[in-house]
Amino acid sequence: MTYEEHCCYFLGTDHKSIHDNKDVKSGSFKIAISGSESEGIKRTLLSSGAKIFTISGVGHKLLQVIDGNVDFYVLSHASSFKWDTCAAHAILCSMGGGLVAYNEALSLKTAEKEINETSLKKCRIKYHTSDDEKGKKWSNTNGLIAFRSYPRVFKLLECLS
Repeated sequence: MTYEEHCCYFLGTDHKSIHDNKDVKSGSFKIAISGSESEGIKRTLLSSGAKIFTISGVGHKLLQVIDGNVDFYVLSHASSFKWDTCAAHAILCSMGGGLVAYNEALSLKTAEKEINETSLKKCRIKYHTSDDEKGKKWSNTNGLIAFRSYPRVFKLLECLS
């Protein structure tokens, strides 16, 4: 459940905790990507020590993040739609994570000295309006980053910039 800034979730007693004792300073991430992701993004992620997993389907990649099988889902271009991400976005928010626009989050990193949770929340995917009026109207035109932990996504953004 997510309402304004109030969040809670229950996924059973056997579910991995979002605080899986991972070193926040570690750059060794597991990242789900699309088969259509650019070679430049793949090289950047691999050079930062990340392990990348090419997985089909937007919903499937988002579930991998929710289940804790990967740390992030990174998509740098417009190949998902609002209806692909809305339910998983609510679940991730209830868990203390989120789903932000890739390009907006990267530009935030260059605009501010230090990103914090409040500033990154301004980059959340929005569902009440389209990203632009051209092309695929309800596409997530700025790409996306799905995550379960704000401290970990800050480290990912350092690797990407």
